[in-house]
Amino acid sequence: MSLFKKRLPETASLALPMILSRVLELLIPTHDFAVVGGASSVEMGYLGLGWAPWALCYVIATGLLSGASILFSQAEGKATRTISGEVFRAGFVLALCAGLATLILALFGGSGFETLGYNGDLSAGAGRVFLSYSFCMPFFLIQVHCAQYLGARRRPWPEFLAMAIALVSNIGLNLYVEAVLQNPSAETIAATTSVARCLGATFLLAVVLRDPDAESYGLKRCRIDITVLGKLLRLGLPLAASFGAESATYFVMALLAASLGSVEVAGFQAGMNTLNLIYMITIGTGLAAGVQSGRALGAANMIRVRRDTISACGLGGCAMLAVSAVLLFQAASIAGIYTNEPAVQAVVERGMQIASCYLIFESTQVILKMALRGLGDIWAPFWNMVIAFWVVGIPVSWFLAFELNLSSAGLFAGIGLSMFLACILNISRFFWITQRISYPDERRQNSMTGIQKPPVENARGGGDI
Repeated sequence: MSLFKKRLPETASLALPMILSRVLELLIPTHDFAVVGGASSVEMGYLGLGWAPWALCYVIATGLLSGASILFSQAEGKATRTISGEVFRAGFVLALCAGLATLILALFGGSGFETLGYNGDLSAGAGRVFLSYSFCMPFFLIQVHCAQYLGARRRPWPEFLAMAIALVSNIGLNLYVEAVLQNPSAETIAATTSVARCLGATFLLAVVLRDPDAESYGLKRCRIDITVLGKLLRLGLPLAASFGAESATYFVMALLAASLGSVEVAGFQAGMNTLNLIYMITIGTGLAAGVQSGRALGAANMIRVRRDTISACGLGGCAMLAVSAVLLFQAASIAGIYTNEPAVQAVVERGMQIASCYLIFESTQVILKMALRGLGDIWAPFWNMVIAFWVVGIPVSWFLAFELNLSSAGLFAGIGLSMFLACILNISRFFWITQRISYPDERRQNSMTGIQKPPVENARGGGDI
């Protein structure tokens, strides 16, 4: 118990700034939706549909870069700075390329929506929003990469400051545009967000490069190790597939909601934005769990892996119980933040009440998934997600929404079922794999010391350096 008391504060101190950073990140589109929603439900539909593919590209790119987070954490656990520097330089190039690829894709956003069957006005409006959001992507992904590097070094607060700069800039720019144009378009609001995100990214990159340890880590060297870049791709591609497949679930849900009408899609996207804001609490805790498990693996300490992860699950679970109570009893107040239209408010309110029933399962499955990734276990969480979301979640959501005429409420219920199933699968996987790669004499140890070499079995996950 004393060891848990020691690990819990350490995990919490790492998770808190990561949670706050994720919250600030989601407050940016929240403010965008609030500004546009107060002016026009049509423009809010453009914003919601245009933001969805940008968010999908962002999540896929984040997954591609997450291999760097695994290698950073394990290198820090082994105290090998040169390896961290090589990973940083290779990951920087990868982040820049992924951002430019998103921007090129966004150039064809309008025609892409038309191909999916949306009417001309909706396709054109959403396409312009997608492009406006995408201008910042190269800079924003560099910020993500810098945050992973600092997080592995247990320095998460600079990322919080970068997000704070982006949020304050975004609010200021939105208010200025709103005052000048009265009813700004969704495209204009998306453009101000891109500018704000670029400011935050510039700040964080400056923090990394001006750090006194930058020279010893070799961050400013121009040489890119192709071997390290290849390893990042081997780790990042399955993670990108996993992140993308999970995020694509919500994109498909948004498309289904759009088929229900403009009111349903506006309410569904507003509700999902609220849940994404809450999800940042889980993501922040999960990131901390991934860093801790990776560092513990680098130090060859599996006892600490389990205790850190269980502590993170406890933190996330307690937070979600509190948040669920707020959603259940304050759903109407939350809906009123987004819009004054009663029909849209009703959609948001129903979604929040349903979501309050499954948030604790979402928190647990995400934290365990990220802890598994920190151990280099890449593919099992991916297949767990495919089963939970694509094999079960989407078909059930469609059936509830269209066959049982539950509309967007059926979509929220289907998401909840997916979270519950993913939770069960990830719990089983975590305890199985940590038992498998434990040392034979580990149960006899009464302290977190004495383990000197990492487990051989970890090599099959590709995460050890």
